[in-house]
Parts: sequence; structure tokens; C-alpha cells
Amino acid sequence: MHIPDGFLSPQTYLPAYAVAGAAWAWAARGLRGALDEQTVPRLAAVTALAYGLGLVMVPIPGGTSGHALGVAMLALLFGVRVAFLAYSLVLALQSLFFGAGGITALAVNALAIGLAGAATAAAAFRLLRRRETAAVAVAAWLSVALPGLLVALVLGAQPAIAQRADGTPLFFPFGLSITLPAVLIPHIFIGAGEAVLTMLVWRFARARRWLPPDAASGVDEKRVESSAVADAFPRKTGKGAAASFWLCAYLAAVVAITFVHEPLWLAAALAAAFVACGAARWRILRRAALAVLAFNLAVSLGYAAVAVWQERFSAQTLLLLNLRVLLLVFLGFWFVARVSLLEACRFSPGLTFVVTLAVGQIQTFARALRDFRLAFVSRNAACPAPVDRARQAAAQAAHLLDKSIAGAAETALAMRSRGAFDD
Repeated sequence: MHIPDGFLSPQTYLPAYAVAGAAWAWAARGLRGALDEQTVPRLAAVTALAYGLGLVMVPIPGGTSGHALGVAMLALLFGVRVAFLAYSLVLALQSLFFGAGGITALAVNALAIGLAGAATAAAAFRLLRRRETAAVAVAAWLSVALPGLLVALVLGAQPAIAQRADGTPLFFPFGLSITLPAVLIPHIFIGAGEAVLTMLVWRFARARRWLPPDAASGVDEKRVESSAVADAFPRKTGKGAAASFWLCAYLAAVVAITFVHEPLWLAAALAAAFVACGAARWRILRRAALAVLAFNLAVSLGYAAVAVWQERFSAQTLLLLNLRVLLLVFLGFWFVARVSLLEACRFSPGLTFVVTLAVGQIQTFARALRDFRLAFVSRNAACPAPVDRARQAAAQAAHLLDKSIAGAAETALAMRSRGAFDD
């Protein structure tokens, strides 16, 4: 249920970053001491699963997306703090690599989904833990429903927070009367699917005698030298200080864009960025357009219908919304194409460590999933029955997690030998 880039006003996301910064500092306290070669591989695999679930998105006219989260799995197996950090990282990577969510919306998304969703799931499980299956199901459902409510409230408040003198909204155009039903109703049903998925993962973890749900764990893992990380972070221009400079420039540009409310200036900035990014301009523009097309179309059509019905239609508002979102996503893709994210994070060894582990495991997970899919297709000349597909999917999912964890465990042992888990 990501809030896309460009939908939130600075009056919303800047205070949210202040709150999120304090929450991230709280969650990271003592985290290093909890890292070990047993918990890291398990967390890496579950985080990679949550990352994949979050990419299967269905646009909702209320300004967000509908999809499974996976945050309850993280919270129940590894604790609220770890779940919050892991899901924040998932959101950041999804926004940079796929344009899902965004940098301006990252703090709100992380607080609503990663913190509130994880805390709600953990609290519900503790209250109902005498009936384990029901406790897991309710926890997972609430981990979707409550973030959905928070996202709907934040989005619905935008027209009142940021508007022109004539009352036309500068950012997200729908009020609470639209966002609350549009976001909450689909997520009531999505929560039911989340409950089923979380129960399956919970039983998988129990069968393999993982740590009890109260235990806290570490963060994702994979070696810098692995080919998966090399695939995720190909060599690009910008190293060391230069990469950090481009990171700061990118963040400054993102913030500056949210203070521009004239479509002409946004169009000029988009044209300048398009020219400046060189030979990759058409590829980046195509990626950005595809990333925002479904969400912008859903919101734009909804706004046009509601505004015409209320006789308050503003072409300038519609143009402003679409140009800002497209420009922000374009800059994000340009940044990732130009600068190695690992190089940009070199100012913080801990951040580099976490990003490397997460992306490496995600790439390994994706590669294994692709191999399973190809094997399944090659072994079934005729179209299999739905029951056979379901059984095959369940068997593959369990084996995929086992394989992913085994590979991550080997890397964790290698990291242990290099002093990665030393105090």
C-alpha cells in the first residue's frame, strides 16, 4: 500500500522524517549485537519474500496500491524493531529500483507499514497466543488493516494541508470521504490473503525449529563479492565522495521539487533532466513512465470524474500532479543508473553492510524463483490442473525458502570467518 512519490506535501513528509529518524535510531539500538549466523540467513530470506510480495501491486483510486506486505511475518519471527528496519529497507529499495513508493513518501510508508503494522501484529499475537493459528491470522490481518487506515488518513488530509488560495489542492486531490473507503475496503480482503500467507510461513518456520517469535534477530545478509550483488550493483560512474555528492544532490532535488507548484517549471525541470542524463534518457523515461502509469491513471481518472461531478475540475491540478510524480520517479531512476548505491552509502559502513546483505539475498531469491519457474514449465507439456499448480507452488515455495536460507547460511559462516559478527 505504498504512497507514491509526489503525493505528499512537505508539511507532511518532513515532520514524518523527523519521527521516522528517531524511530530508526530506536530500532537500530543494540541491533549489531543481535546479528549472528543463525538469525541473519532466516531474516534475509523472509525480507526477500516481503520485498517480492510488495512488488505485486494493484493500483487503488484512493492514491495507493493493494498488495500483500509480509511485515507480520517479520514482526512475529524477528521482533518489531527488526521488522521495522527490514521493511524500511524494503521500501527504500523498491522505490529506487522500481519506482514503487518514493523517497518523499518513504518515512510515512515506513511508519505506517513497517512500524505500526509490525507493532500491531506483535501486540495482537501476544493477546491471542493461546490459540496460535488464530493469533497469527488476526495479527497478519491487522498488520494490513491498520496501515491501510493510516495511509488513507494521511492521503485524505493532503487537500486541507496544501492548497492554493482558490482551494485547489497542490498535491493529492482526494479528501477523507474518498480515501477512507477506497483504501480500507480493498485492504480488508487483502488482509485475509495476508493472514493465509503468514500462517503458511509461520508453519514453515515452526517445522524447521526456528527461533521463538519473541526472539529478536538481525538484518539481511550477503557478501559484497557475490555475483548477485554484482548484478544488483553494476559498476557505474561516481565513486567515493563523488557518489555521496550525487546522493546529496538527488535528495536536495527531490525536496526542492515538492516546493514547486507551477506545471511550467516542473515541465522545464523534466526536460532539463531528460537532456542531461545522456544516452540513457529514453530508457529511463520509459521506465519512469511505466512505473507511474497505472497509479497516475487511476488517480487522474478518479479526480477527473469527481471534480467534474462537483464542478471543481482544474486542469492545472491534474497536470501538476502528473508532472511532479513523473519527474520525481525519473530522477530516482537516473540516480540509480548513474551512481552505484553501494558507493553512495560508503559514508556509513553499517548502511553499506545492510544494503549489501539485503540486495544480495533479494537477487539470490529472485534467481532461484526464476529457475523454479523455468523448470516447472519445461516439465509440463500440457497445462496442469489448478490443484496440481497449487501443490507444485506450495512445494516450490518451501524448497525455495530452504534453498535461500541454506545459501545465506553459508555466506553467514564466511562472514563470521571475516569478523562480521564480532563485537
